[in-house]
Amino acid sequence: MSSKMKLVSLGLCAAAVGCSTQSSGGDGSDVPAGSVNVAQGGAQDISQFRAIVKAGKVPALDTLDPVGFFAEHAIDLPDADCGEDVCIHPFLAVAPRFNGGNWTMAFVAMNTGVDPSRLERPPVHLAIAVESSSFADIDESALDAGMEGLLASLRPEDRVSVIRYGERAERRAFLAAPDSAELTSLIVDENLGDGAGELVGLYEGIAAAERAFEEGDAAGFEGARRVLLLTSGHATRGITDPDHILGLGEALVENGTAFGVIGVGESFQVKLPSALGSRT
Repeated sequence: MSSKMKLVSLGLCAAAVGCSTQSSGGDGSDVPAGSVNVAQGGAQDISQFRAIVKAGKVPALDTLDPVGFFAEHAIDLPDADCGEDVCIHPFLAVAPRFNGGNWTMAFVAMNTGVDPSRLERPPVHLAIAVESSSFADIDESALDAGMEGLLASLRPEDRVSVIRYGERAERRAFLAAPDSAELTSLIVDENLGDGAGELVGLYEGIAAAERAFEEGDAAGFEGARRVLLLTSGHATRGITDPDHILGLGEALVENGTAFGVIGVGESFQVKLPSALGSRT
């Protein structure tokens, strides 16, 4: 499996229901027994920052976010066997500086032995909004693999709505059961992320998810709401003002909707997705 496919596949699962377990290696193979380490979405290393410097250029202020910086110093954690739901692990790192001296950094890390799949939770109405544009350029095989893994992690009582947005927002599935033929056909037969245009109605995509929730409630669904947004961070059609887009996201969160955001595309712009994700 390629690294791009891993990112989309694990990202879909983690951002939607927190189901992935992975370590600093990214494939989950070296997670200590009994430890569940949850990785955040977004930049996971500082390779882009280093590449810009190596090319003799000056990185922009937003090239490296806090997640990317601290992931550079990620280390394997001890087993989560402290007897509590969350275990705290203090670390101290000392390393040589370029000028011959030393630098010292303190780390406080957390992990848990609690298995998320065993926790009681209400049924979830998950609205997956997938950007279809030249900015996103989503690998369809990676998206299919991610969708399959995500649906396999859901419970029979959960329901899924799927929105494809770009030049316009289109609902592709509504209140479908995770193992339904409707979703299986959607994954096999449709290219959700396949789009060549540069018109991206990000606001309209989120609004379509909001309408799916409202109609789901009207149809009798009782449970939690969750948006999973795949976005390049571009907004070039319809309502493009960042404040309006963030305002819609905030309104959803205030109404009890959880937000998961996955950044996609070579020209990914971090500002809007990061701000939307921080509203969760």
